[in-house]
Amino acid sequence: MTPFYLEKPYRDNFPVDSPFLYKNVNPLTDDITKYAQNMQNEHVSGNLDGPEGALEAMYQAVLCRDEVGWQHNTLKLLVLATESWFHSGGSGMGKLSGLIEPADDQCHLENNAYIRGDERDYPTVKQVVDVLEENSIIPIFAVRKGQLHHYQNATEQLFKVGSAEILEEKSKNILDLIEKAYNIITQKQHLVLNTKEFLDAKDVCLGTEAVFTDAQGVLKEFTDGEDVTGLSKNSNVQYTIRQSIHPDTYCSDTCRTTSKWGELKVRTQRYDDFLLINTTIRCNFDCMDEIEANSIKCSGNGDFACGVCLCHDLFFGSVCEFERPPCPTPGQNCTDCINPFKPTEICSGQGQCPKNYCECNQIESGIISGKWCQCSNTDCYNDGADGTRPGICSDHGQCTCDKMNGRGVSTCSCESGWEGDFCECPKSQDTCRASQFSEVCNGRGECSCGKCICASEDWTGPFCDTRNCGGEPCASCKTFADCIECKYHSDDSEDKNCDAICPSSEKSTIKYILVGKSELVPAGDGEMAKYSSEKGQLCSGFTQPREGEPPCKFYYKYYENDAGQIKVWAEEDPHCGIEYSLIIILWAVLAALLIGLLFLCCWRICVFCVDREKRLEFFLHFLQNFLGSKKFFHLSYWQTFCSRAPPL
Repeated sequence: MTPFYLEKPYRDNFPVDSPFLYKNVNPLTDDITKYAQNMQNEHVSGNLDGPEGALEAMYQAVLCRDEVGWQHNTLKLLVLATESWFHSGGSGMGKLSGLIEPADDQCHLENNAYIRGDERDYPTVKQVVDVLEENSIIPIFAVRKGQLHHYQNATEQLFKVGSAEILEEKSKNILDLIEKAYNIITQKQHLVLNTKEFLDAKDVCLGTEAVFTDAQGVLKEFTDGEDVTGLSKNSNVQYTIRQSIHPDTYCSDTCRTTSKWGELKVRTQRYDDFLLINTTIRCNFDCMDEIEANSIKCSGNGDFACGVCLCHDLFFGSVCEFERPPCPTPGQNCTDCINPFKPTEICSGQGQCPKNYCECNQIESGIISGKWCQCSNTDCYNDGADGTRPGICSDHGQCTCDKMNGRGVSTCSCESGWEGDFCECPKSQDTCRASQFSEVCNGRGECSCGKCICASEDWTGPFCDTRNCGGEPCASCKTFADCIECKYHSDDSEDKNCDAICPSSEKSTIKYILVGKSELVPAGDGEMAKYSSEKGQLCSGFTQPREGEPPCKFYYKYYENDAGQIKVWAEEDPHCGIEYSLIIILWAVLAALLIGLLFLCCWRICVFCVDREKRLEFFLHFLQNFLGSKKFFHLSYWQTFCSRAPPL
């Protein structure tokens, strides 16, 4: 930048600060008033190029731990609000020409301002990631929309932890942004593993597996060093840490009797506390001095030492009783491809062994996995043969399998609200209710796996709501129509054998009750039926027509209880007058309104046409009087069809 712009980066008249890399304006404090006053005294600044020195600011803010006031063993968040990308180590000409030195992982503050900007290069991204991880500080990037994807990629691929969110105009959402980022961060856990002492990182292989049950009761697994996500309050995560080294590196032939030790440091990214695990490598034991070669204790297929069998290459087992299957390639080592629970097949018969490890076969119906390809999620497939929902765990759960257990048992971990071997059964009993307010299975059975199992053979149906009549006709309106017409509404009922017409059943007892007219249904407005609230099915029928008279309508009602007893209410007098249906009345009113509307539209059209003709006549009359000539009378031919219509 030119000297002028170094003094004043903007030409506007508002107060500005000269460009700088980092200032510790507000050390961490609980004095909110002092914090606000310090912020009021700050002004904006700027530079000429697009990228900013954000990495340098983050770098110094972390390294100057005492000056900033970071507390021990707390969740530490570092918020970076920016509108552009950042400079990093080696991005300028100073590094290439050797004019400046690289960043040195030291704090360089004087009077709360960074003073080595002209002497040292920007830190690299790797340096910033390392100091953030070492000091258990999690970054939050508040950026403009155009830079969001850059910082999201950096968060996922480089920093591994943290969050990147859009910062709105005038930073009005900064508090909501931090709160959202905090919730995301606390639901995720990143495990940090470090080796010390003699163990060289390039010779050590560290692996982690994690298992925990989420708030909905679903078991979640994370392998191959994946970060644990979906955590909630009081979540308990179980980690399995595996550490392996190359034996030829530390156990050469000249030092088989020596032992070496080291440390494994385990902690999470969020806090400073750590677990220190002492590790020891013993290349040999004293008991190895006495070896019983080709021992009978090892079935003659191995050497016995230190109380265990050291099997020869072609055998395995606790006493070397099993012969290894031949490797696909002669002379190849494939010991790690043999499942101890299926020793006769390479990779459990579901994979290949190219370099002493299993590569599982690809199948269309599912996924094969596990150290020995012993796990298959097809074991969790519900084929729906019993009417349940098909799919992996019925599409209501996850198929889990211990990838280090050679038995290869795959089981379903069901989502909240589902249970069963294949998560096919809902825990809710709503599917066993005919309606929202009805009883489960109408009180005649129990709900099992979302279906009703009726307690008695007398009832069937999806809600135990259908009577099982055992081969006999079940009760219906038609069952009692002829009987009631004969017994109560026939002039010659005495001459008829009504008992032969009326239904009878060996299982049921039928009781007929004669009630007054309009006690089953209302006779008019405001007159309520006496038995309308009784349980049962309301029915109607017609009497035999008399000479010169229309048939009369009669009402009856029947109800069958769980004991098989049938009660029938029949009206004493039929309804012989004209009964108007409410639906017919509504249709009639609607038809009258439509006809009236149609006439109104026709009248309006006619009035419009007449008015138009009158206006045209007036215009022609005006022209005739004004010009004193009749040569414009041909304008009358301009009239439309409406104007030629005769007036009303």
